[in-house]
Amino acid sequence: MIVTLSIGDKVYFSEVWTHGCERALEKVRDEGVIIRENLDDGTWVKEIPSENFNRAYEAVFPTIIEKIVREGKDNQYSEAWLNEIPERDYEKLKAHIVALRSSQDTEEREKNTGTN
Repeated sequence: MIVTLSIGDKVYFSEVWTHGCERALEKVRDEGVIIRENLDDGTWVKEIPSENFNRAYEAVFPTIIEKIVREGKDNQYSEAWLNEIPERDYEKLKAHIVALRSSQDTEEREKNTGTN
């Protein structure tokens, strides 16, 4: 899949959410997590620091972005590239990852339940 940014860069994504993507996301998302027991009902509550969410998606970018084409030249993902793109483009990349992850979760659930 190709996502075109407002600055003209074309970002080529893998079309498969891999185990490596999930591991990268979970590793960063779960840093500093606190798990507390709710004394009222005995359930457990997972408290995730809010700054972990964007960092978790950024951890996935190197595993799922195959290449970036800028002005006709192929480039690899880098943190420097990410830092220079407009915020609206960052949000577009993040939204693509969220959609890819959730669509593959849905496909897997349907396959496992026989609903597709």
